[in-house]
Amino acid sequence: MSSIQPLGREVAAGAVFGAALYSAGVYHPSVIQSQLRFDSFQMLQVMLGASAASALVFHIADRSGVMAKQVRAPAALGWFPYDGNIIGGALIGAGMALSGACPGTVIVQAAVGIPTGPFVALGGVLGAAAWLIIKPMMPASRANGAKCNATVASRASPASSSSPEKIPTVASALGTSEPRLLVFWEIMCVLAVGTLLKIWPGRSHALINPIAGGLFIGLAQAVTVYLANHTIGASKTYEDIAQGILRILRQSNPKEQKESLGLQTLLTPSIAFAVGVFGIAFLLKDWKAFGVAASNAVVDDAAIISKPRAILAGLSLVLGSRVAGGCTSGHCLSGLANFSLSSAITGAAMFAAGVAVASISM
Repeated sequence: MSSIQPLGREVAAGAVFGAALYSAGVYHPSVIQSQLRFDSFQMLQVMLGASAASALVFHIADRSGVMAKQVRAPAALGWFPYDGNIIGGALIGAGMALSGACPGTVIVQAAVGIPTGPFVALGGVLGAAAWLIIKPMMPASRANGAKCNATVASRASPASSSSPEKIPTVASALGTSEPRLLVFWEIMCVLAVGTLLKIWPGRSHALINPIAGGLFIGLAQAVTVYLANHTIGASKTYEDIAQGILRILRQSNPKEQKESLGLQTLLTPSIAFAVGVFGIAFLLKDWKAFGVAASNAVVDDAAIISKPRAILAGLSLVLGSRVAGGCTSGHCLSGLANFSLSSAITGAAMFAAGVAVASISM
């Protein structure tokens, strides 16, 4: 019973996040790819609103003692400063451009029936398996610092439990205080969203406007912090799945294989969070009020991406997420809202590579 309750909290938190992604419409491949081509700004509008809301959530949670700020440490490969963040971020961006997905949104894609969703997810598991194989070859600093975004990594990692002042932040890089940076960030996000709404007021497939979508994701962040005591993220799910598969394959004893298939072994907190995301999206697509958006997504996005490309993109997405210590949600939504310098660098590399690959693939 003691292990069931935390898993139930993860499922509930994941369900709120999944509902937010679904309602905001940012899970559509066409929405993500059109953002990287600058054909629309729906994704950026939602992400800025979500980041502003998440920053307030983290500040209040930290001040009230609900959850201390979880600043992400740099992902070091040992070649040059922030090399893991830059290389990993570039891999994520390339995967986003090729698939129109990120590790979190692909769960919703698979749930609503977008044909490429399962193949991107399969590639994600392969990418996670590749990371598990190459991780021991990384320098000790990387092995100690590779704390991924996933749903519980921020809670469990030494990087997050250490004092945030020891980890580089955007505030320290700018030589200002976090409260001042918070005020600046909120104003900047509001002005940016307002400007983008004038440039591109439309919304494709979204059930709610981008401002409401961003606030809904911010609410999901608050629920996740309160229920599960960690920030939103998704890529650890793929590593947990890959780890479970590798564990089973390495067991030669039938009894050990059976134990490896046990629910307590397979259903990790990260996977429970993903179950919530998948489950709510699967249910919402069959509701008359919500199903139109999903059916439009399937029609519009069905023939865009080939299966081999989807698998390759998924591999790039999750391998990059593990190298960078976080995925799109973990860095651009949660990490940046905690003013982690490593997340700002990862996000910049992610979108630079995404824009470049999107322009080439056109």
